[in-house]
Amino acid sequence: MAFWSATNITDPKRQHRWLIEIGSGAFKNTATYVCKKVNKPKVTVTNAEHKFLNHTFNYPGSVTFEPVSVTFVDAGDPHTTEILYEILKAGGYRLPSLINDAVGAGPQCETPGKDASVGALTNCNILTLDGEGTVLEKTKLINAWISSIDFGGELSYDADGMMEITAEIRYDWVELDFGTGGRSIAGDFADKGSMIVEDLTGGVIGF
Repeated sequence: MAFWSATNITDPKRQHRWLIEIGSGAFKNTATYVCKKVNKPKVTVTNAEHKFLNHTFNYPGSVTFEPVSVTFVDAGDPHTTEILYEILKAGGYRLPSLINDAVGAGPQCETPGKDASVGALTNCNILTLDGEGTVLEKTKLINAWISSIDFGGELSYDADGMMEITAEIRYDWVELDFGTGGRSIAGDFADKGSMIVEDLTGGVIGF
């Protein structure tokens, strides 16, 4: 039954009801309230064509998840810029000026690696809420790491808005964890031969 015709009125998911969990410790709490905007994951399945006479047949190929963009307000205390820069360094980035001091001190010659970069970010989850603040959907970005940071873009004396930082996050795949308010919709697809979701009452769907 559609949400607009249901007897027990339930709101659809709304664009402004969400929170984000990024990192750990102090940054996890900071990121939640300084995050201004995030786009949800986008998945692409490649296509392989087969031509026969004047016909074209399409076959699904590999699955790729597109990067997620997150926009933060650059808070002054704690400094969002400083925290993101520390995450970059924790992922293995070292200043060139430190190389000369690295004789016998291997860590100064580090370069970014996946294990360190994923560990530096710790986690990245997007929470979709209802009107009462209950989590309806938890989108988990698995093996997430920061691939780019825009530390504020253009500065201008003509502007008085808040400074913003944009980070691009890459990941390997997505898991969806639905809250207890969900319902099973498996039956909606059973007659179509496409069992997409078995249970939305706390179940996890991996792509």
